[in-house]
Amino acid sequence: MDPLHVRLLARARHSLGDAEPHPEPAEGIAAAEARLGRPLPPGYRRFLEEIGRTHWPVLVESVAKAEPGPFPDYFVPFGSDLGERVYGFDLRGGDRVELPIDFLDLETDELDEEPGPPVRFEDWLSARLDEDEA
Repeated sequence: MDPLHVRLLARARHSLGDAEPHPEPAEGIAAAEARLGRPLPPGYRRFLEEIGRTHWPVLVESVAKAEPGPFPDYFVPFGSDLGERVYGFDLRGGDRVELPIDFLDLETDELDEEPGPPVRFEDWLSARLDEDEA
């Protein structure tokens, strides 16, 4: 298993007491890619294949299972801090392998006007874990 995923599960177990992986089946990954209209970013795909869904306090799951919300068409949510932020891929990032990852602030309903630079999902995930552990 990817070392970052091992770290993630350890953090989830510390927060929740129990956190077992529930890998996303192939049809779920196909549905996620259909929702994005493109192949999944590689790190996010590995997350779905190995973990599938987790909460540690940030909830991360398949874009195919994310609840619809008041989001622009270009913003595809994959997670939430269950508070003020909904995290998602910004499809305005073009056809690159990686996509910008942005968040919608639920208090202000604001998203960046322009997409940020593409971000590897594993870098985003590691940064969230670092923030939580600090």
